[in-house]
Amino acid sequence: MQKQFYVYRAGAQLGPFVEVDLQKIALRGELTDSDLVWTEGMPGWVPWLNIFRGPASVSAISAGSQCSPQKQSNKKIVIIVVAILMVVIVLPVLMYVFLAAGIFMSTGNLKFAKEQRARGDIQAIVTQLRMFEMKSGAPLSQSQGLQGLVGKGRGFDELPKDPWGEDYLYKVDASSPRGFWVYSKGPNRKDNSGSGDDISSP
Repeated sequence: MQKQFYVYRAGAQLGPFVEVDLQKIALRGELTDSDLVWTEGMPGWVPWLNIFRGPASVSAISAGSQCSPQKQSNKKIVIIVVAILMVVIVLPVLMYVFLAAGIFMSTGNLKFAKEQRARGDIQAIVTQLRMFEMKSGAPLSQSQGLQGLVGKGRGFDELPKDPWGEDYLYKVDASSPRGFWVYSKGPNRKDNSGSGDDISSP
C-alpha cells in the first residue's frame, strides 16, 4: 500500500494524496513554496520541497516510472522518499541536538548546552501539539495538559524531562502566536510563566 501524504496550506489540510499523484501536482506547479506535507511516520509537517526537491526531480522520478513496472516503481519511490527523509529531517536534528550538546558540554559551557537541549525538546513537543490539533480538530486543552500527548499514536510514550529534571509546562494563551506556550522552568526551577530564566517556545 502506497504512503498517503497530506498537504497543509493556509490553515487547511488537503488530501490524502498517494505519492504519484502528489508528484504530478508538484510537476504541474500547483504546490507553493509555503505548502507543507506530512505522512505517517514523519515527526511533523515539512516543506514539500524538502521531500520532492522541485519539478526537475519530480520529472526524473516520473520518467523512471514509465520505464518500469508500476509496482517496482512505487517501491523505488518509497525508498527514495525514506532516504530523503533520513538525510533532510532525521540526521540534521540528531546532529544538532547531540553534537551541539556534546561539544558545549565538553568545552565547559554546560549552561548553554542544557538550554539548547531544552529548546530541542520544546520544539519536539510543539510539533506533536500541532499534530494533535490536526488529528483531533481542536487544540490540546489546559485540563488535558501535556499528558494528553502520552500514549499509543499520540506522540510520546513518556514525556521528556527538562535538563534540570523538571517537567515541561503547557499553558493555553490566546494572545500567543500559536494559542499556547510550552516552557521549561529553567535553571532556577521556578515557574515564572515563561518569563525570567524560563525557556519557552517562540
